[in-house]
Amino acid sequence: MKKSDTPKIHGDMTIANIIDLVPEAADILAGFNLGCAGCTMGGFESLNQGAMVHGLSEDDIQKIIDQLNSFATNPPPLIGIEELNFTEIAFDKILEFIRNSSPNQKMALRIGQKRKSLFDHNPYLLELIPLSDKKKTEKIIKHPSLTILITPKNHQLFKDKLIDYHLGSKEFKIKDYTQSSIK
Repeated sequence: MKKSDTPKIHGDMTIANIIDLVPEAADILAGFNLGCAGCTMGGFESLNQGAMVHGLSEDDIQKIIDQLNSFATNPPPLIGIEELNFTEIAFDKILEFIRNSSPNQKMALRIGQKRKSLFDHNPYLLELIPLSDKKKTEKIIKHPSLTILITPKNHQLFKDKLIDYHLGSKEFKIKDYTQSSIK
C-alpha cells in the first residue's frame, strides 16, 4: 500500500470500518481496554462514541487514532526465513519463549496444522519443543537464532501465511499473506 493509498483513520469512523481497513486495530484498541472487535456495537458506534462509553478521555482517543494511523502508514517490519514470514514482533516473542525455556535442551519451533476439533477454530500449530523430538517427516530450517521444524507439506501451506503476535490479545495469529516486503 502506497502512502497516498493509506486510509486516514479518524474518530468518526465506525469501529468495524477501522478494523476492516487495519485488521491489527483490534489489538491496538485492546491495549486501551476496548474489546470493540468482538462487540456488536462496533458496526454502529464510531471510535469516539465507543471510547467515551468506556470512559476514555479525548487525549486517550487521540492516542488511539495516532497509533492506528501510524500502524496503517508504517506496518511492522517482516522477517523471512526460507519463505516463512514472521512479523518482527512475533519473531522476537518466539525468541523470548526460547530464552525462557529449558536451558539444558536445544529448542525448536514446530510449525504445522492441528488435528481438527469442533471447539478450536484455529487450524494452525506453533509449538516450542526440544529439537530431539523432531519427527522423521519434518525438515530442519536453521536461522542464526532459531531452528524450525516443518513438514514439506506444511512448508508449502505456510508460504502464503504471515505469523504475527498480537500484543493486545497476547497470542500468535497466522493470517493470509500476499505482500513481498520481507527484510
